[in-house]
Amino acid sequence: MKYRGFGKIGWDVSILGFGVMTLPRAEGEGPHFDETESIIMIRNAIDQGVNYIDSGYPFDMNQHESRARLLNLAFQDNYMKKIRIAATLPLFQIHSKQDFDRCLDDQIQWLKIEKIDFCILGWLNRENWPRLREMGLISWAEQAIKDGRIDKLGFSFYDDFQCLRKILDDYDNWHFCQFRYSYMDVNPQPGTGGMKYAAERGLAVVVSEPLRNGKLAQVQPVSIAKVWDDHGLQGRSLAEWGLNWVWNYPEVSVVVSNMSSMSQLQDYISYADSIEPDSFFSRFNDHVIPPIKKDQRQTGRWSRGSMTRR
Repeated sequence: MKYRGFGKIGWDVSILGFGVMTLPRAEGEGPHFDETESIIMIRNAIDQGVNYIDSGYPFDMNQHESRARLLNLAFQDNYMKKIRIAATLPLFQIHSKQDFDRCLDDQIQWLKIEKIDFCILGWLNRENWPRLREMGLISWAEQAIKDGRIDKLGFSFYDDFQCLRKILDDYDNWHFCQFRYSYMDVNPQPGTGGMKYAAERGLAVVVSEPLRNGKLAQVQPVSIAKVWDDHGLQGRSLAEWGLNWVWNYPEVSVVVSNMSSMSQLQDYISYADSIEPDSFFSRFNDHVIPPIKKDQRQTGRWSRGSMTRR
């Protein structure tokens, strides 16, 4: 397993993070997880060097509680000492100051831990950021850090470059941010420019949905497949190309992938072992991914040549 610095905190994170949103399901039991198979997968990932575990987005609090309690079981037998946990506060459920504490304390209780290593404020954007600031989000978060329930504070984000810059300018103690990013997300929302800007500000960049929930790993239309073939991309899976494209950027600290089978886990670990930053584009000509001009920064786009190692 390869590792990169996690922003400015002095900790090295595995470039592959384990997401739990698609854990194996128990056959014939509807939405319930296969507890035994899931625990084996999680521990196998940790044994092979994965040290960043994302407990998932709480769309459904009942299912989220089940995932959290399953993680607690997987982290027994000293596995907790080998990892750090990222947990998301679902901001769509927060309507008062009391909701901040409820959402945080519930997850700490379900996971049976003393603190959340990386607390993610889920999906900040131009609409909810002013409301949450007015509600006292920052003062609440600083108190939760002070009392030991949160170690590092970050946010997930899906909006344009200017909104990202506003959020980063409004608060100086962000430690990381999470973006959806893939070769289909080069342009704003917040795109390559946003990813680089956050890294320049000292934040660790966590990438989610590198394969667009699996869509980029599926069989491509004939016209797209021909482009891949014409540029010598045969011989590796679409999942490997998609993940390597994201890992190529040294600004990316960790790529979180939701995995549903042991074979998928082993494939992704092998991909992570074979990639180095700044090595992907040199294999192909520029017709695969068109070069991006640095003077387009304000639209959220930067050049590949402007990448710098942290």
